[in-house]
Amino acid sequence: MPSGKPMTMPDGRSLAQWLHESEDKVRLAKEQRNSARQQRRKGRRENKEKGWFASGDSLFGPVEDGDDPEMHAIRCVGAKRRNRWLNERLLRDLAGPMDAEAMRSQFAPPPFGFEAQPTAIASARAAGYSEVLLDIDMDESDALLAGLLRTARGPMPMDRGHMDLQKLGVLLWSGVTTRARKALRRAVHAASPSVIYLEQQLLSLLVSDDFEFVLKVPSSFQRLLMHGLCDFYRLHCFTTTDINDDRVMTIRRNASSVVPAITCTEFLKVCCNE
Repeated sequence: MPSGKPMTMPDGRSLAQWLHESEDKVRLAKEQRNSARQQRRKGRRENKEKGWFASGDSLFGPVEDGDDPEMHAIRCVGAKRRNRWLNERLLRDLAGPMDAEAMRSQFAPPPFGFEAQPTAIASARAAGYSEVLLDIDMDESDALLAGLLRTARGPMPMDRGHMDLQKLGVLLWSGVTTRARKALRRAVHAASPSVIYLEQQLLSLLVSDDFEFVLKVPSSFQRLLMHGLCDFYRLHCFTTTDINDDRVMTIRRNASSVVPAITCTEFLKVCCNE
């Protein structure tokens, strides 16, 4: 072929014209394939929806007037699909139709837009909580609060005239921690002299005019016993370290603290004998 002349195809068309027509054919074929694929997808989706509502006709007969077609078709599907559909329908029925305020709160949630409206379940739960506060007798409320204040401020009855010794011991024993209870039971059961000595120190503080005394307690088990005894007699105690690196316990009592009618060791001995 001489140079300078355009290349021609056997049918007489130029190469550029042939390439342009080939691109048009490829683009047209691709569009036809995409259109056919979309039509097939749309047909499958429509057939699936039709089969969903009409799948129960062969087993349970046609849908009668007044029956829900969804409930009629749900009987012949699998258990997993049925449970998922029933749960979604239950949530949809509980929520109810959305009004304009609910829609605004969904698309503009707080704090950027409108306030969120409580759901039906939240409203029912809040109504149950507030129902107790709707019917209140003011006289009964004042009497109850006054009784609680007297109980909190008044001294604890520790003499024989107010209550039985066993009840008094149980009341005092309820203020002792679990670890201290185990340690006191073991010490009293073994007749340890340390628990008797520590209790005598506390009783001497209760009968004296002092409000505080300091005691060196090197053993950790004895400090645990002292904490339990202080809880029993309603005393305040804390442990510190002095300049000689010794463990020192400081015990303080209130102005209303008195010696109870039953001591801690006596109460534990009675419980062990029973």
